[in-house]
Amino acid sequence: MKFFCQILILILSFTFLKVDYFYAQDLIKDDLVEYNNLNDSVAKYRDTDLRLAIEYAKNQLSIAEKAKDTVKIIKDLHRIARSSQFINEYYQSTKYFERELQLLRKINLNDEKYKELTNNYYIEVEVLAQLGQNYTINGQFKKAFSFYDRCLEIAHSQNLGFYKAVMPTIIAKLHFTTGNYREALNKHKESYRALKNVKDIDENTRVHNIGATIIGMSSTYIALGKLDSALWVLDEGIKRSRYTGYRLEKCVSWP
Repeated sequence: MKFFCQILILILSFTFLKVDYFYAQDLIKDDLVEYNNLNDSVAKYRDTDLRLAIEYAKNQLSIAEKAKDTVKIIKDLHRIARSSQFINEYYQSTKYFERELQLLRKINLNDEKYKELTNNYYIEVEVLAQLGQNYTINGQFKKAFSFYDRCLEIAHSQNLGFYKAVMPTIIAKLHFTTGNYREALNKHKESYRALKNVKDIDENTRVHNIGATIIGMSSTYIALGKLDSALWVLDEGIKRSRYTGYRLEKCVSWP
């Protein structure tokens, strides 16, 4: 009799566990329906009320965290962080980018289930670049340099052509801001060489960034008192812009 009671208790326990399990599955399924519905709200207000769109995106993030869906969590963190930049909420942006960075460092992006992330640049090097930008805007230059330098280091180790070509000029602008003109010039030159040789970058992006680098180099030469070099660099830039069919002043902005 005692043995029979033990068996009965085990059966009942399993039954309750099974009910709870399916109940949990139903909850997750319902939550994911709500998650997808929130996409419409985010899209609706993205162009008219970005702050409201961000609040809907935060609701999506809560659902993704409840479901423990790593891919959705990373995408939501990134979307909130990037959107926050457009409304000048850089501290909020930094908070969400840092959370994304922590998650990206915990997973193996070579795993097939994370292919969606790598295909859309939800990768460490991109988040590092965005964090560097936030810290630059907030005047935290030392932190900005550390994130930019780490970004460029990864770009070289993983042979990421776009970041290898573009990051030096971004770093150069920060050196210019902090008055280190010689290092700014070195970084502009590094970027210029890379932009001419890198293969995995589309031509419009190449031309735009070469233009930005030329203007940056010219500005730096002026800051160093080398006016002849500044004019020579600009002349080369104008020649290149005519060759490519782009007007230099439309491709770039002064640093």
